[in-house]
Amino acid sequence: METEIFYNEPEGDDNERISCRVGGTWDMQRGWDQRMIARKCAEDLWDNHDGWSESWPRTIALYESENGPELCRFEVDVEAVPEFLPRKKKAI
Repeated sequence: METEIFYNEPEGDDNERISCRVGGTWDMQRGWDQRMIARKCAEDLWDNHDGWSESWPRTIALYESENGPELCRFEVDVEAVPEFLPRKKKAI
């Protein structure tokens, strides 16, 4: 089962709500579920809406419907994780 949630960046220039589909059933009144959905929406922003080119942290507001009231908002940051990529070189 998928849940459709809507989010936006309420402090941005464009307040258009973005649809985000997440697997599973979520209780949007529970704080833990809200945090996990905010994380999924931030990943959607990063992956599908050029979030990688913006500065972080970002404020993300969550909505249960495209026209409904705001449920909550979170400040979401990106954690940089170093990735080491070895490349084999010729011996001297």
